[in-house]
Amino acid sequence: MEKNVIEVTSFITGETEMIHLDTPLEGHGGGDHGIMHDFVRLVQSDGEVAGLSGAHVSVQSHLMAFASEKSRLEGRTITMTDYINDLRNEGLR
Repeated sequence: MEKNVIEVTSFITGETEMIHLDTPLEGHGGGDHGIMHDFVRLVQSDGEVAGLSGAHVSVQSHLMAFASEKSRLEGRTITMTDYINDLRNEGLR
């Protein structure tokens, strides 16, 4: 984030590609501005309009990120259904 660059590394070849972004550096690469704009729009409409995303979508995207990191660290494919079931089972222990 500090360099405004995304590094994409192939786990097969080990080659890394640098993608330079043309976005603001502050607030999640400029994403905070969009989130706040949507929030203000929702408040002004008294919740009558749909938001850009809800809690369900946010949780799903975070779970995908965590599963991706687990896949990277363990060098294996992670199935989302199995990953979510494992998390549920861990919570029951």
